[in-house]
Order: sequence, then structure tokens, then C-alpha cells
Amino acid sequence: MATRLDFYQIYFKDEQKNELYDFAIPYKNEGITDWFENAIICDLVPKSEADYISVCSWRLKQKREMGSCPFILKDTSLSREKILSHDFDIAVLRPFSKGHQSLRLSSNWHGKAWDIGLQA
Repeated sequence: MATRLDFYQIYFKDEQKNELYDFAIPYKNEGITDWFENAIICDLVPKSEADYISVCSWRLKQKREMGSCPFILKDTSLSREKILSHDFDIAVLRPFSKGHQSLRLSSNWHGKAWDIGLQA
């Protein structure tokens, strides 16, 4: 069983830190790149010596408590112990219903930058 978890949560404004899980390692994103959160992932993952590493939004708790997530998860709580008590290669901490259309919604959230990125 894994024993070490680096659980990063990305935030942009200091007031967002109140929304982070108490076991999270806060990571303040000072700017945006063409690669969105992937630039942060590329920075953090190679430096980690943990058994598991997670790089999440500051809104993860909100996202786990809304939409179809409570129906899918039943228990939306999350802790270091809960994560480390499972054996997995990849864990989806914010599951979606089968009808979720991520790419269409990403275009709405990221606007023109997303559309340009897909054309590259």
C-alpha cells in the first residue's frame, strides 16, 4: 500500500485558500500559460517522490459536492487516509455522469484560447 501522497491544489486568489482540503499542499498560480494547468503539472510531478501525486483545482471540494457527483460517490468527503486506503494507478476524484461533455464545456470555460489550442 502506498504511504505518501503529494496532494496539490492550485489557487489564484488568497481567498480561495479557504476552500482547499486541510491535507492539501497549496500552490498559488501567478499566471496563465498556453498550456493551462499542464504547465503546473509538468513542474510539480517530476519533483515529487510520493507514491501518489495529485494536482487539483481549488474548487475540487465544491465540484465533488455538486451535480451528479453525490449520486455517483454517495460519500463526497475526501481525506489523505481515504485516498491512500485504495490501490490504483489513476484515481478520478471528480467523477462525471456518462452524459458529461467535457470538451464542449471546456470550450465554454476557456473560450477562444481553448479553440485556438485545439487547432494547433
